[in-house]
Formats: sequence, C-alpha cells, structure tokens
Amino acid sequence: MARPQAANYDQRQQFILDEAAKLIASHGFHGSSVSDLAKQCGISKSLIYHYFPSKEAILFAVMSSYTKDLLKTVEEAATAGDDISGTFHATVESLMENYKSAGPKHRVLLQELDKLSEPNRKEIVENEDRIKNIIKGQIAKFNPQKPADDPQNTALTMLFLGMVNWTHTWFKPEGQISSQELATMAAEIFENGVRTLAKKSDR
Repeated sequence: MARPQAANYDQRQQFILDEAAKLIASHGFHGSSVSDLAKQCGISKSLIYHYFPSKEAILFAVMSSYTKDLLKTVEEAATAGDDISGTFHATVESLMENYKSAGPKHRVLLQELDKLSEPNRKEIVENEDRIKNIIKGQIAKFNPQKPADDPQNTALTMLFLGMVNWTHTWFKPEGQISSQELATMAAEIFENGVRTLAKKSDR
C-alpha cells in the first residue's frame, strides 16, 4: 500500500529543495550527498527518498522549479510598462529581485547544469531559451535596423545576461545600493548602449 501524502507534503518538499539548493551551491553536486541533505534538513534519509527518487531528481527539481518561476516572472514583467523602455526596465528589475532572493538556486543553475542527464538538461535549457527569447525580443526593439533574429541581437542578449546573471557573486542587498537601483542602472546602461550602437549602424 502506498504511503499517504502528509497534509504539509508540498511545503516539506519545497523546504527540502530550498535546503538542497543551499547545500549544492556551497559544496557542489558531487560534494553533496543525500545523507548530508537529510542532516541539514533535520530529517531521515528515507524521508528524503519519499519526496525524491534520487539525488539527480533533487537537482533537477531545484533547477526546474527555479527556471519556471523565473520564466513566469519575466513573462509577467513583459506585459508591464507603457512602452518598450518601461517594459525592459520592468524585466530587468524582476530579474534582479529574483536573483536577490534566490541566490543559491541561481548559483546551482549556473554551475551544475552539466550534472543532469540529457533529457532533464534539455528541459532546463528550453526554459532558459524561453527567457532569453523574451529578453531578445525587447532588446531587438532598441535595435530596429536589424531583424529580431539577427545574430547581433543574439549577441546583445547574451552580453546582457552575462552582465546581470553574475551579480549574485558581488551584490549585497543589504548594502547602500538597492536591487531596484542596480536594476535601473543596468537597464539604462544597456538600453542606451544598444540605441547608440543602432544609430552608428544606421549611418
């Protein structure tokens, strides 16, 4: 007979994922064991396996839930703003706010993707690509001289993501600069830079 789900099943599963993200972000996937996770969670190893069938399943769940949440955040931000500038600023702000509160999950996504099996990795990459395409579509509107799918817009998108994706390594939310202020700086620098580049291309 299957073990019945506890009333707090979803909350406990999320707790395990949050603790797993912290553990893997600190020690790496190969440097973390299910026993380590059980100890960190204060529960038994067998209970971990009640929620997840394997260590890779835990890693995949961390990345899958995070990229889905990030995609939802970016999709919602993409409907904000009165014009493309406002929409882009809202998108950047949503990314920065998400990174601020999801540091361990973000580090796991950036550092441990290659530890997943091909089918699981493919799903995560597809989520990432959806996010990139939303941002690329916004950046392309600052660069109207080029088709939206032009390689330059792809390069600009990757440059932008390279700029914001690693802020977790140095940004201190409790410091003198807020995440909103940082997002404004990033959005304005990038928008102005792309518009300047587009004007040069138009000459």
